[in-house]
Amino acid sequence: LELESQFSEKYDDVSFISSDEDVVKVSKNGTLIKAKKKGKATLLGRTADDTYRFICRVTVKKKPKSIIYLTFDDGPSRYSTPKVLEILKDNDIKATFFEINPAKEDYDLTQRVIDEGHTLAIHGYSHIYSKIYTSDKTYKKNLTKLQSKFFKKFGVWCTQTRFPGGSSNTVSRNYSKGIMSRLVKKFHKWGFTYQDWNVSSGDAGGAKTADDVYNYVVSGLQKGRSNVVLMHDYSGNDKTINALQRVIDYGKDNGYTFLPMTAATTEVI
Repeated sequence: LELESQFSEKYDDVSFISSDEDVVKVSKNGTLIKAKKKGKATLLGRTADDTYRFICRVTVKKKPKSIIYLTFDDGPSRYSTPKVLEILKDNDIKATFFEINPAKEDYDLTQRVIDEGHTLAIHGYSHIYSKIYTSDKTYKKNLTKLQSKFFKKFGVWCTQTRFPGGSSNTVSRNYSKGIMSRLVKKFHKWGFTYQDWNVSSGDAGGAKTADDVYNYVVSGLQKGRSNVVLMHDYSGNDKTINALQRVIDYGKDNGYTFLPMTAATTEVI
């Protein structure tokens, strides 16, 4: 985990040390941390001129072998998002929501995502390919504009993102040749991570019914790995809403652990 990218303001030469490097080890430059074993550690940081100091408490837990990350793109929507949240709440499961710029009347939905312990992440201020993929600068602005809004409105500094269409999409080349190759190389320098998926629900493609969504998901799950499931909470997505409980039941019955993504979650690309 890169620590500096987690701050809403950039500081020059922030360096951290760990109170217990057997639990959490800090890199030589003092900005990257790596979990070593279960336990707790305190990270102490300061700028080179000692103007600012920081304290970060870290708990390291054993990573489950078989994980399901439920992720929802393209929300929030007044129709679908509350239904998805209710199902997750009933099952005590946390998920990850890659949102597009929420309308003012839907701020309460974004706030509910946060309040109920889910991970708020960035899909982009806009989802229109012809606008966001015209240049590297334009795409970065599409991220930072929503990142700033989330921080201003909700006090959450988001660094996790998902490309509209995924990092391997080919549509973007119509607007800027080679842009995806350039962007993925720049993302970490910009202070972001990105997540694709390795299990698709098909709810934005081939799946036409709730049974289709369920079958797409369970056929894609694999034991012994992190399964990032792509779903959507766009308006009217009844097929996913009606399949979600069955997907959760299948996961629980087959020994999977459901988790939300965090800044420390390994990228699935």
